[in-house]
Amino acid sequence: MVMCPSSQCSIELTSSGESIDCTGNVFAVVTCGGVPVEGVTVDFNSDNPNFTLNPTSDVTDSQGDVAAGLNIAPNTPTQDANITASATIGTQTLSTTLLVSGQCANTCSLTLAAASEIDCSGVLSGRIVCGGQPQSGLTVTFTQFPEAVATIPAATTDATGNFTTNITVPAGTALTSTVVSGTAIVGGQTVSSSIDIDFSCRATTCPCKFRLGVRGSSAPATANVVNQGVPSTVSGNINVTANQCYGRGERCDPTVDNFSISFSGATFTFNLAQGRRIRFSCIGERGATLEGTANATGSSTIQGLFDVFIGFTRSGSTATWNILATNQAGDSFSTTFTSGISSETEIEDCDD
Repeated sequence: MVMCPSSQCSIELTSSGESIDCTGNVFAVVTCGGVPVEGVTVDFNSDNPNFTLNPTSDVTDSQGDVAAGLNIAPNTPTQDANITASATIGTQTLSTTLLVSGQCANTCSLTLAAASEIDCSGVLSGRIVCGGQPQSGLTVTFTQFPEAVATIPAATTDATGNFTTNITVPAGTALTSTVVSGTAIVGGQTVSSSIDIDFSCRATTCPCKFRLGVRGSSAPATANVVNQGVPSTVSGNINVTANQCYGRGERCDPTVDNFSISFSGATFTFNLAQGRRIRFSCIGERGATLEGTANATGSSTIQGLFDVFIGFTRSGSTATWNILATNQAGDSFSTTFTSGISSETEIEDCDD
């Protein structure tokens, strides 16, 4: 249940690219006082009937995120649409509009259907039709954003053009709003569609606990960046912090879930804030991995929701970090660096 907030709330809306080719995605994040809010119903609307959203309404996940597949009707020339996301929290009415452009020269259509929330396991189905005729024997493959939240095997269409596949969500996966895209090749023509599904398979206990940090809150690092398809290498200073399940009194607390990354170079600043886990693991007392999502801010034009991986390996008083962050538009930030570790850094079993 969403409590009536005492602070100002906002809703931000982004898309998966500047121009949509048949299928894309829109992403919304709801915050109150800068803190993500779970359980808020967000409604999506398009003012162009050729641009449809799937689903048209969904509920924010544990990171305050919600998404929808944006599908453009076959044989649609290049045109624009205003996409609106709106929500109500207490007495506050939130609304924002994003202008998107796109087209779809395909004559075939692929549709997807699934439960709005899948807990541990479920089914994804769909159909491929070209010119009103069902297409049989086609292989449909699936991608996700964030990546690898669930396991979704490829499917094959039957004589009626229909297909189904079983979905498995790994144990310990927090509620995550995920855009699933299906793609097939029909006579050399690519046909695709997207749908948002909330995946979860929540753990009732923590697998372990850790606090990770860079000594002095800064370390030199060189990062590889892809911004709107253009790769570059930038040098600067980085800080990474992560706390998973390390509660007060050093007890294991599943509600403790945060991480952040900040990088600053001479002309490039990239921050990942409001980090929330999908899942994490510990490797003895020397290593840890964390998969999650976070929102990008900073002077960089790389913005929006990012899929984030953090790898940490400790050796004495130093550690090697591996960072990879990608968004749906194909932008990315990655670096491997070594730093001293903060005095609070600990990796422990929950029984310790």
